[in-house]
Amino acid sequence: MEHKRYYLREKKSHIFQERFIVNDFREFFNQKVLKLLKLRGNKIAEQQELALQIVYSLVLAGLPRHVVSDTRDTGTSGVRQRVRIWDAVIEAGLAIKCLGSQESGCNPNSSCSVHLQPGQS
Repeated sequence: MEHKRYYLREKKSHIFQERFIVNDFREFFNQKVLKLLKLRGNKIAEQQELALQIVYSLVLAGLPRHVVSDTRDTGTSGVRQRVRIWDAVIEAGLAIKCLGSQESGCNPNSSCSVHLQPGQS
């Protein structure tokens, strides 16, 4: 049974969005994080780029102790692949999932875990 982690609902939530990512973070991701993710199926390069975006969002939100909010509505275009990547990030222990915060409505949130912060191995 999954622990609900309701304390995350009190944190400020940022809606997931793709961002420009600096090369230093790309290198960190490729060296430290990518090997932890169990990405499967087709379009692996596309999955890796999406995973990079997700992890970057988690780090940006985690620094001020906020969370990232994203929909799991797989009926929306492009969401099914994102849901699989979020699940891989959570399965790798890089984030934890909670029911949506009050600000985000019903979207699940993931919060950055300590060992994901850049500069730590």
